[in-house]
Formats: sequence, C-alpha cells, structure tokens
Amino acid sequence: MYKLILVLLSICLRLDASKVYKLHDYEAYYWRDYDGIIPPDAYMVGKHIENEPIYIVQVLHKTLLIPGRLDHTLKNAVYEYATTAWSTNKNIKIFCTNFPHLFEWYETNATGFLNDKNYVIGGYEPQYTVYIGKGVEGQDLLIGKVVYDNSKSIYLHTTHQERSLRLSNYEILSFTPLYVNDFTISNLKSTPSTPTDLLYYNNVYYWRDFRGTIPFDAFSAGVDTDGEIIYIVQVLHKELLIPGMLDKDKKRAVFEYGTKQLHSSENFKILCTNHPELLKWQKTDSCRFPKNDRNIIGGYEPNYSVFIGRGNNNDQLLVGKVVLDSSDLPLLHTTQNGQSLRLKFYEILVCSLPNDNASDQLPTNITTAEPVDTTAATVEVVSKPKSKNTLTTHNTPSRTVLITSDFDLHNVLAENTKSEVSKQEVVEPYLNDNIETSINNAFKNESDGCKCGQRVYIINFN
Repeated sequence: MYKLILVLLSICLRLDASKVYKLHDYEAYYWRDYDGIIPPDAYMVGKHIENEPIYIVQVLHKTLLIPGRLDHTLKNAVYEYATTAWSTNKNIKIFCTNFPHLFEWYETNATGFLNDKNYVIGGYEPQYTVYIGKGVEGQDLLIGKVVYDNSKSIYLHTTHQERSLRLSNYEILSFTPLYVNDFTISNLKSTPSTPTDLLYYNNVYYWRDFRGTIPFDAFSAGVDTDGEIIYIVQVLHKELLIPGMLDKDKKRAVFEYGTKQLHSSENFKILCTNHPELLKWQKTDSCRFPKNDRNIIGGYEPNYSVFIGRGNNNDQLLVGKVVLDSSDLPLLHTTQNGQSLRLKFYEILVCSLPNDNASDQLPTNITTAEPVDTTAATVEVVSKPKSKNTLTTHNTPSRTVLITSDFDLHNVLAENTKSEVSKQEVVEPYLNDNIETSINNAFKNESDGCKCGQRVYIINFN
C-alpha cells in the first residue's frame, strides 16, 4: 500500500509539473502520400455494399486542395469540382490517424449548418473553409467537400456514378479535443507499432497541416547558424506543391519559385515522422542524381518528380526542392537572404529501411563525352577548381563566353554547338568567387554522347 501511494504521488507530481494543453485535430491526423498501397493507419470511413473500405483523400486541382474518396480498385481519387465529377491518379494524399476514436461524424443539413464545432479541415479554397463530409445516395456511402462560405445554405459536394451530386443532408467529420501534457505527449504514437523491417517507404513519413505550432514529431532537417532547428514544409503555390523551409518566428513557409524567394502564411504542411532514424541525407550532385524509389517525394509539378534537398552555402544550411526534369540538370533550388539560389552539390532526403538492399553509393561508372572539334575557336584554360568544374573562356569581339563542364575531364566546346536551355541564372559557388559580371543566358551542348553527367554549359556574360 505504501509503495502504491508513492507511485501515485510520483505520477501526480510529474503531471503537475507538466504544461497541460489541448491536443488539436491537426495534431491527431496527418496526410500520407498515396502510391497504390493503403497505409495501415489510414482512416476508414466505412464500407461499400461490395464490402470495399472507403478512405478519405486530398488532391491538388488547379490552385485548390479538394477532399474526396479513394477508388482503391482503380487507385484513383474521385472528387467534385465546379459541378463536375473528376478522378486522378496523381498527387494523392490519404487521411491517416492513430486515434480514430477521437473523430466522429456530426449530422447536419444545408440550412441548419452551424460553424461552431471542431470540424476537420480537409482542403483549401481562397477565402473559404473546406471541411470533410459524407452522405448517402441510395445504398452508396459518399465522401466529399463541405465549403463554408457564409452563405445561407451549406451543401455536401460529392460524386456518384461518375456525376457530381449536391446533398442537403449529410454528416461532417469532427474531432473531440484531448487534454495532454508534456509527459503524455511524448508517448503519443503517430504510426502503428509496425516492426521497422515490415515498413513501407510511405509509412515512414507524413505531412501535418501547419496551424502555428510545431508538431511534436516534426522532422529536423538540421540546424541553422543560430543553432535553431530547420523544419521542412510543403506549400501550395499556383498549381504546384513546393518544398521549402519554415520561418518559425513569422510562422510562414519560405520557398523558391521562378528564381525568387517567396513566402506563404497559409495552407502549408510540415514534414513529420515517427521514424527519424530511417530518413537519411544522401550526398549527391546534379550529374549523379540517384533515381530510385527511396527518394522522399517533396512536392508536385506536372510531368516532373519533386524531391527534398539540402545544401550548404557560406556555412549556412539551406533546404529546397530538386526537380527531376529530363531537359535540365537537377539542381537544388533554394533561397538565402531573400535571394533565389541554385546549388549543384547537395544532399537528397531518402528513406533507408533496414531490409533495403539498394546501394548508398553514387554511381561510379560515369564516362565523359568525346570533345568536339574546336578548331574554329581559340580556347584558353583559365582555372580548374578542385572537385568542381573546368572553366574555360572563349574570347570574341562582342563578349566573353564562360564554358563550364560537369566533370573536369571535359574539354571545351566550340560556340557553334550550343542550343538554348533557359534564361534563368545558373549559380555555382565558385563562379561568384571568380566572376564579377552577371549571367545573361545558359546554353547546353547537344553533341552526341553528352548526356546527364557530361553536360557542358556555355554562359554568356555582360
């Protein structure tokens, strides 16, 4: 009896010493990238009459995020937009939680809707709030969006048999807040207790909606020069999802787009994990980028893969996006001090499972392209930075052309072999140390055999 009293007293003292606060809905659920496999913690709404489970998904449609239903047979998301039924198999996130008992469905109707409950936000539309709703048509259970826009009638917008449907009577997903403290929050698990040797890549990480506080399971990408932890975010911008960094002081996302540093204070997610030991940073560069399913998907651009990278510039750790585009080198797009920055040498975030047989080594069988005939040009080697690129200049009456190669075994190319790549500035750390003039255009060699790993750029300077 005496020992029991001591144990209870110890627990009470520990709880009293902890800060008690309300666990909000965005701390109890999260979104996982869906690639055809149902996560073990996916929230099941119910079942179809064919006994098929029903899950909630979120899709990117134009500049909106829209909740809908997963058609697991076709591996598609089905949703409603502009009175039309849509489906997609791209960029799907699935609603997950390890606390399904904290969520319940609240019955309401179009004319009696009251926005005074703890409804779960399931999407994004400018100026409006988007909730998750479910309804019934015949014997079919349907999932859709409830857009609160201060109008007199709030409907459930969903789909049924490949057509859009608007329901007046429906249920809306709500959350019952849970009071926790520093002692109990550390014991909360955001993933099922699945053995690590049975985990799938997409079970290792997930995205939480950022609502002003850093989640207890947010993934640390490193520390900045002030010793502050760097967190990774995913931002909805235009019709894209872009990875970037969290500005904790201003509670906003910082990211690169269109060679500019941009900010967003709304509608972004933060990368979280319950297995930080399985997320690794793999050293790479734009010429030897590892192409495998271990790379963590960080965003979305049509027809391209978007990954998460980090690099160092002037002793400052930076996080940004790496876009895998067959027409250009996969540089790290990031920002620093209000400016857009592109780095060639960086690290890529990957998932490293215990039973993963993939090699951590970068490919070594890289061959160089045969040099083209340069008899029409006078070429002088200016410098050869160690483990970086070969720099050469070609003098013409009108301008100086700087030619850089991805490997120092490359020889220079004559000017008549170039074709335009883009008008965007190509930033290499050593260029800023050696060249004071500004870049106008970047050109890529198109000669036979000069593929990724052997690309040569001709940079025109003022």
